[in-house]
Amino acid sequence: MKRFTGDPVFRFYYGVALVLEGRTQEGIRELDPLQQYPEVMLGSLLALIHAHKQCLTVDKEAVASFDAKLKEERKRADDQALYYASIFLFYVEKLDKAREYVDRCIKINQHNKEGLILKGWIEVCSLRESPNKTPLQYFETVLQTNNRHIDALFGKAKYFELCANFDEAKDTLSALVVSYGKFAPPFIEKAKVELSVQDWEQADETINRIISFEGKNIEALKFKILQNVCRKGAYEEAALQLRNLYGELEKVEPKNAHQFIVNAQLFSRICGRDALILEATAMFAEKAASIASINSMAMAEVGRQCLMRGKIKEAQRFYKTATKLDETSIIALSGIIACQIKDGQYDVAKEQLDFLKGSFILSFEVITSFFHLIVKYPTSFSIFLNGSGKKRALSLSHFLECVHDYDGK
Repeated sequence: MKRFTGDPVFRFYYGVALVLEGRTQEGIRELDPLQQYPEVMLGSLLALIHAHKQCLTVDKEAVASFDAKLKEERKRADDQALYYASIFLFYVEKLDKAREYVDRCIKINQHNKEGLILKGWIEVCSLRESPNKTPLQYFETVLQTNNRHIDALFGKAKYFELCANFDEAKDTLSALVVSYGKFAPPFIEKAKVELSVQDWEQADETINRIISFEGKNIEALKFKILQNVCRKGAYEEAALQLRNLYGELEKVEPKNAHQFIVNAQLFSRICGRDALILEATAMFAEKAASIASINSMAMAEVGRQCLMRGKIKEAQRFYKTATKLDETSIIALSGIIACQIKDGQYDVAKEQLDFLKGSFILSFEVITSFFHLIVKYPTSFSIFLNGSGKKRALSLSHFLECVHDYDGK
């Protein structure tokens, strides 16, 4: 890293990585001096605004100052400055704003390869909202001058993958594998596609190729666990591998709360409530919460892990902590409702559901608790279904009323 400390582009990416990893103050310190470099000024200002807004106490004066400077500098920005601004917005999933910046970048310089590729990636990530977009043209334009361009080939592969054209995706990734024989990302993406179509043997071969030249590759280790859980049902071995994965993550990503949350979510949701695996996934969630103690999602995930292991009181405590950090968190609020249902607190749960009914967003745990109640109280469910008019509007809170009335008789 010391080799690149004088490179403002490297420092920009490093600062952005710190912010996205939740190391906000470190990120601010890295990004603040970059305002003097025209190439990355816009991107740094956007990242600084984003970082300050993530702080518990927002420095409104700093945000207003950065915002004013951003508006002024944007008027005279060149294509590279617009590109780095766009790529930051892309990283934080503000796709409409990212598109606005990259369109200006390409308008200034239609031969800007990085801009064309980023435009393609923005459209790929917008396919669900705009299925008629054709991102391939941007990647193909770049590939006409360099048919081995890794970002363009990755973009093509991802486009085919999202369109469920897995054969084309595999062909494109195979070309990448040939061109970059000991570079893990093409192999990782190829294994993902193979797992998506349940081509277990080919996926196993690809994963073993990764391990042959990068033995502790995090994604390859995850794929091995996925195979044990989804294909073989070897939960005991998978639980042991999960603990090994936890150890590796602690070495290479010790401050990356997102990685720990993602793994906790992935393996706890597919393990059929296996106790050994849930013990391991709870470690991941707890680690994430210790890294990002002000992250409501991390706290809510610890609550979810407790709930899946039947620890209702502990789950409620973590869900309540999550709502203190973010009082609008639907995940945390619906988690509290799930705890109340499982604990038989139907009146309290009904009040919470009436409060949330406008959102129509309920967690998986609330829905499963609902079906558990149907099994436990079939007569109440019959009363609920045979109610009139509005009472039949599949209102979970009304069902809880039926349960309460029937249970009290």
